Amino acid sequence: MGYVVKMTEYPMLKVMYALSKHLNDTFVDVGAYHGYYTVRMAKVFKKVIAIDANPDNYKVLVDNVKLNGLSNVKMVNCGVSDKIEVLTLYDRGASSTFFVKKDAVKKHIVKTDTLDNILKDEPKIDLIKIDIEGYEVRAINGAKNIIEKHKPIFIIEHHQYRNYPEVSGEKDVICKMLTGYVNLNLNNIHWIHIPEDVDFDKIKNVLLIYWAEKMARNIKSNKPWYYGLPEKWWWGMNLSQCLYTLPEKINREEWFKSSED
Repeated sequence: MGYVVKMTEYPMLKVMYALSKHLNDTFVDVGAYHGYYTVRMAKVFKKVIAIDANPDNYKVLVDNVKLNGLSNVKMVNCGVSDKIEVLTLYDRGASSTFFVKKDAVKKHIVKTDTLDNILKDEPKIDLIKIDIEGYEVRAINGAKNIIEKHKPIFIIEHHQYRNYPEVSGEKDVICKMLTGYVNLNLNNIHWIHIPEDVDFDKIKNVLLIYWAEKMARNIKSNKPWYYGLPEKWWWGMNLSQCLYTLPEKINREEWFKSSED
């Protein structure tokens, strides 16, 4: 497919695979690009809905789905927002956006729609990944019915960390919009948003990934490796001992108390 996953995106992939072991009906890939996640998740989810606004990227997406012989992927060529309208898409390859960008290599006139409209006939939605270059708030705002009906888990790339001044504070806005969700910082850029009433046993592996990534992020930031962990998890232990005993320590109370730094 000609796509090499970035190190910042690798934890996202691990989380998706972990979720697919228990929640594997429908995965929605908003901002599918060439289908890196679409193709992989189509092999572990019963159905994948891949959405991308860029017509050039969409053609590659279609080719990759065909090349992999996938019959459980529905593809949609449109932008995602909180209303139906026609906008200019500034094409920068892997980061096309509706915000004006002088470095765009070309422009496309595209139609946008809401997730409520696109997904209205879906009987069950487990996981929605959103990466649409700063339009994430609009996408969530246009998914109110879907959220109420399905309570999906979201994995969102927050572009306030991708040098998009137009969406400063985007992450905090989305966290407030997703009432009844717990918001977990996977690697600063990517956050997992999990309904509070989710079946705990179905997300244990995801929480293991989350806490391990948090320790790694602490070390990279020159913080103590245990920073932000419940004290009783690490007191009197070294890093290896803590990681070894982590599975038995994760429980509903503690992951609700996780910090959002």
